[in-house]
Amino acid sequence: MISKSKISKLLKEEDAKLLSNFVENDSGKWGIKVAKQLIESKNFGVLSRNLSRFEWLDAGIAEMLIKYGFLENLAKNLSSFENLNQKIAKALMGKRMGSVSNNLRLFDKLDNTVAQILIENNYYDAVARDIDKFEKLNNETLLSLLVKCTKYKWRIFLNRSIFPKWWKKDNVFLASLKSKWKDVEYKKLKEFYDKVSFEEKKELFKLDNKPSKLFDVTKAKEAVKYWKWEYVLQHLDDFQTDNKELIALLIKWWYIDEIKNALPNLWGRNLDWDEIVYQISLMNDYNLLVKYADNFKAEWVSNVKIWQAILKNCDLSCRDSVKMLSDYSDNWDWDWVNYNFDLYELVNRRRRTEFLELLEYFKSDFSPLSADKKLPLKLKNLIKQNLWADIIEEYQDLFE
Repeated sequence: MISKSKISKLLKEEDAKLLSNFVENDSGKWGIKVAKQLIESKNFGVLSRNLSRFEWLDAGIAEMLIKYGFLENLAKNLSSFENLNQKIAKALMGKRMGSVSNNLRLFDKLDNTVAQILIENNYYDAVARDIDKFEKLNNETLLSLLVKCTKYKWRIFLNRSIFPKWWKKDNVFLASLKSKWKDVEYKKLKEFYDKVSFEEKKELFKLDNKPSKLFDVTKAKEAVKYWKWEYVLQHLDDFQTDNKELIALLIKWWYIDEIKNALPNLWGRNLDWDEIVYQISLMNDYNLLVKYADNFKAEWVSNVKIWQAILKNCDLSCRDSVKMLSDYSDNWDWDWVNYNFDLYELVNRRRRTEFLELLEYFKSDFSPLSADKKLPLKLKNLIKQNLWADIIEEYQDLFE
């Protein structure tokens, strides 16, 4: 009796002999033309055993393989296909549900029945991941996905037009959930509808910029809420609210990046420039602070304040950039800056003895120590990382 391995070897040799008659393309794989030739010559077995050597096969080839009983090989090699249809999906899901769920991107125009079969078999995340491959899904499917998905929920919202009723809040459906004490389902669906409503309002929102129109802070808050922060920056002169309050509002909502980009249009305005410098330093943008040092000085923010913000909040790689500010300082101020940099460097190099010596010099030079001359918290944390807790304890009064 011939063994299975022997049979497999003989089949491979036979397949190789037959397939050697075909010319390979640049990728080393065959296309649909070769597959059709094999089908026309009734070599279905050869085709099914070598599916991995093909690419861009279509639904017609897949249906032919199913018809002649090669469903298993088809399921294992779905990546060789594209534009598969719902009929093929349903045929495969009987025994190879996992293969279909992993390759939904290869199918087109799947309907609610396919989605429900996958959901009933706990493939919620697979449906959400490739939800754009479906059409006309109902609210029950939407609800199942909103409640059960652990991944790709953003895809559900992004492709919400797949649900015919996505645009309209279904109060009847919501009420039925509430009456049945389905609190989780009610909460998830209401959140979805609220988000849809928010997006619609966001798209429609705009400032009515008439010559005689003056906006108040409520309108600014509405613009920021709907992610139209640029309206606030572009129309600062059209608000009857103080510019300082408007910029503070943008900072509160983390639009400091946008404020940075708008700086050339903000000079000369009554703003909290100390706070703007501080917020920019939190973003580690010390080069921008150095670049606009003269402009900040014109807004009554001294180089000393800029140094302090940089040293407290920015990376240590800022040393060369900050040195560019030294021409505007007296030696006493610059000594404090240099102490900070030298202390940082010694900690990084783990030079404990030298660090302690320099710490004593610092203590001597700046005693009694004012609040603005203390060593920053960032240096203190770096010392802790190097497990020098005893130094922190002994010199606690030198740090913020």
